[in-house]
Amino acid sequence: MVQQLNELEKQLLSACEKGNIKEVIQLLHEQDLDPNCGDPENYGRTPLYLACKNGHIEIVKLLLSDTRVDINKANGYGQTPLFLACQEGHIDIVELLLKDDRVDINKSTNRGSTPFFIACRKGHTKIVNIFRNQSNSFILFFFFFLIVIFHFF
Repeated sequence: MVQQLNELEKQLLSACEKGNIKEVIQLLHEQDLDPNCGDPENYGRTPLYLACKNGHIEIVKLLLSDTRVDINKANGYGQTPLFLACQEGHIDIVELLLKDDRVDINKSTNRGSTPFFIACRKGHTKIVNIFRNQSNSFILFFFFFLIVIFHFF
């Protein structure tokens, strides 16, 4: 069964997508609101997902400060807010999300892509370096090497 959104949740999704921080602040005080609501008409995109995708860092900060928000909640394709921030090249949002202990940096999409992979594929070298500096893992470097080889050959 598809979850139906109430009017407050529809407003929150719209405000997060458009970057209306005043409305987001007001709506987060409502008790009848699920801040993890997924839009059933748009593959389950959540408020945090939309804020990350559209580069609204102040709204991302606001949502992350709400303990009810699930930082790893993915859309219908398995794309998390971190994945979208990496895909869109929003460096400041990627840094913010990676500072949060709740974030799962290795959560993959339904097709197996990770945030690190999409940053490599999209050529967002600053984000790739953020990941490399975050984890000095040989496996991460090896994965990056394979992506480069497959991308250019």
